[in-house]
Amino acid sequence: MIYPEQFLAVPASLEACEAAASDTELSKADEIRRQFCLEGAPMPYMVDIVRGFRLARGRRLYVEVGTRDKGNLAYASSLLADDATLIDIDIEECPQNEARLRRVLRRGQSYLKIVGDSVSRAVMDGLERVLDGRRADLIFCDSSHLYEHTLGEYTLYKRLLREDGFLFFHDVFWEGNPHDKGKAQAIALIDRFDPVYAIFMTDPVHRWIPRSGKGDCWGGLGILSARNT
Repeated sequence: MIYPEQFLAVPASLEACEAAASDTELSKADEIRRQFCLEGAPMPYMVDIVRGFRLARGRRLYVEVGTRDKGNLAYASSLLADDATLIDIDIEECPQNEARLRRVLRRGQSYLKIVGDSVSRAVMDGLERVLDGRRADLIFCDSSHLYEHTLGEYTLYKRLLREDGFLFFHDVFWEGNPHDKGKAQAIALIDRFDPVYAIFMTDPVHRWIPRSGKGDCWGGLGILSARNT
């Protein structure tokens, strides 16, 4: 896609995400994720994640919402600080992969788990107890892709970021199913008031804009900066 010039004016804080994912970065990401793939599931597409997660390097408090096979948590741990805390929020447990994750974490890293619906009062109460007044460096949302749920996660989680933190949404181009609006429509609404920047394949980092096709379009990483509040 050829983007209008004004869509390519991105904050300096996102400059680390501009370069295409290198072969070395992708090889490392795929090697980690492959260990966690569930039977019958495809290998995750890591190009967008690799570029965006450069912002996780050296960070110390990471929250992932919608962790499923725990593989992305493992990848994030390889970038985070040696003493980082990783908080896992998912609606169901995956004991075998959780055990595998615990084995790959570095000695000084901490892993905390919260099971439940990411927008429920119980989960938010649990998260606030675990945070104990701290703010997250990076929160990655990859749970339900539906419109209302995405808006709920934006409302509940962005306020928990540090001043220099980032909120990530995965699959920001998905437009829903025949009955329900999807994440793309929610991101379009959020972007009216709070700028969302997108990483997609080898395209330059850009202000979020819908894809031209109306198909079942997955992929894309949306990033919001805490400083935009």
